[in-house]
Amino acid sequence: MIFTKEWELSREIKRHKRKKLDKGIFRYSKKVMVSSIVFLLLVLWYLNYENYSKESLITVYGIIVGIVIIILFYSNIKLKRQIILYEQSQAVRDNRIVQQIEDKQEISRNEISNIILKNDEGYDIKTWSVGKMDSLVIGKNSRVKVDIDLSNCNYSQIISKKHAMLNKTDNGWYLEDLNSKNGTGISRLSDNRKLKVKDLPVKVQSGDTIYIGQTALLLK
Repeated sequence: MIFTKEWELSREIKRHKRKKLDKGIFRYSKKVMVSSIVFLLLVLWYLNYENYSKESLITVYGIIVGIVIIILFYSNIKLKRQIILYEQSQAVRDNRIVQQIEDKQEISRNEISNIILKNDEGYDIKTWSVGKMDSLVIGKNSRVKVDIDLSNCNYSQIISKKHAMLNKTDNGWYLEDLNSKNGTGISRLSDNRKLKVKDLPVKVQSGDTIYIGQTALLLK
């Protein structure tokens, strides 16, 4: 939600700047036109005042109109270049904003603060805080104590004593199956895929649900 608001704010800023640029272009063109017309009127008034011939007035008028057209043409090219440069700079800025938002989202997804035990109806049963731990063993307490004890859950009989492990790395969290009898799985939030964890660790993120046998644990 925060990232969406940041993106909407950046779009509004872009629209505001574009409006200011358009107004600037309009004012600039208007000044050029007014200045050219005033100059033309002064020249024509002066020539008429000096009683120049009609042919001379027409010639001078044509020259002045030609000069005004050239000035406006050059101004139009210059302003178009400014618009192109402005749009290019905005595109670069937008790409940076998008990348920053995606980076923040990726960092947020890679952070896991809690592991929540769910029942068959999807309600929270128990929550374990991860805290500063970077390795958690999931299973059932016996001679060797585990970090996430599922001894009292509904499907505890099919959970191995040391069933799976979560390990934190510089690239995020990874789930590893510890040769359990009934397997370990993942349901990804990002693409709704369901994966079986076998020989190699699999990356998990906040919002994913891991399955220890038939027991669902939500990562948050």
